[in-house]
Amino acid sequence: MTASLSNRYCYEDSLARMLPESHLASLVQFSIPRLDLRFFDILAEDGFDLEVFSLKRYLGYMMVELYGLHLTIDLLHTLKVTECLEQPRTAHEILDMRGFGESFEVPLRWLLKRLAEAGLLATKTGDGECTYQLGVALPQTRLDWLRTELLNLDSGFSATVNFLDAAASLYLQIARQQISGEAVLLGKFKLWADYFSNSNPHYAPNNLASAVLAANCLRPEGNRILEVGAGLGSATEFLIKTLKQRDRLASVSDMQVTDSVAFFRRLLQRNFESTYSNLPLTFRDFRY
Repeated sequence: MTASLSNRYCYEDSLARMLPESHLASLVQFSIPRLDLRFFDILAEDGFDLEVFSLKRYLGYMMVELYGLHLTIDLLHTLKVTECLEQPRTAHEILDMRGFGESFEVPLRWLLKRLAEAGLLATKTGDGECTYQLGVALPQTRLDWLRTELLNLDSGFSATVNFLDAAASLYLQIARQQISGEAVLLGKFKLWADYFSNSNPHYAPNNLASAVLAANCLRPEGNRILEVGAGLGSATEFLIKTLKQRDRLASVSDMQVTDSVAFFRRLLQRNFESTYSNLPLTFRDFRY
C-alpha cells in the first residue's frame, strides 16, 4: 500500500534523527522497536483509518513512552529516591527514609517498576517484598529535547505531554501529603478536555478501535446502543462517524448516551443534538 511506503520513510527518518543522540541510544532501542509494516495493511483491511493508526502515530506513541521514562527518572531525582537506591530497598523502606506518607506507596511503586521495566533498576523478590536497587547509572534526561521532537512529529501529542507534566509537578506535594493529586487535577478541566479528545493522537485510537468493534457487531436493523460513561463524547463521536462512513446509521433504532456528571450530559446533549438531530439519541443520567 502507498500508506506503508510513505510511513516507511517517516519511520527511518525519525529514527535517524534520534539515534545520533548517543546518550539516548539504549533507551530508543528499548522504547521504539522496529515494526513490520505489513501490520498497517492488516489494519486497513479490517476497516481502521490509517490516519489514526499510522506509522507516524506509532512513533509518537513510543516517544511518549520515552518521555514518560525520562520524566520518571527526573521525578525520582526530585523526590530524592535515587539516593536511597545504592542498596536494595523495599518501597516501604524508601517511604520511611524519605518521610513520605503511606498513601504515596502506590505512586512510588509505579515509578520504581517503570525504571525496573526499562532495565535501570535491579529487583529481587523475597518474603513477599520486592527490593529495588540501581542497576546502572541513570542516563541524563532530555525532556525539553524529547518534547520538541515529539511535537515536531505531531503537535497533537501536546495534550498528553501537558497532562504528564501537570501530574508530575504535583508528586512532591502528594508524597508529603500536602495536597490530594486527584482533587487538584480534577480542577483542571482543560487538561482533561484536551486529553480525552479525538484531536489527541495518543487517545483517539482507543475510540476508533471501540467504534470499529461496535460497528462490526451491528445487525442490519433494529440496533439499540447504550453507552455507559460517555464523558465528553469523543467515543460517541467516533462511533457515529464510523457508522456514517459505513452507511449504517439507519440501522440504529435507539442510542442512549449516559454519564453520571450533569455538566458532561449537558455538553453532550448540546453538541450532538445540534449536529446529529436526525439520530434517535437520548441523553440521561447513569449512576454507578
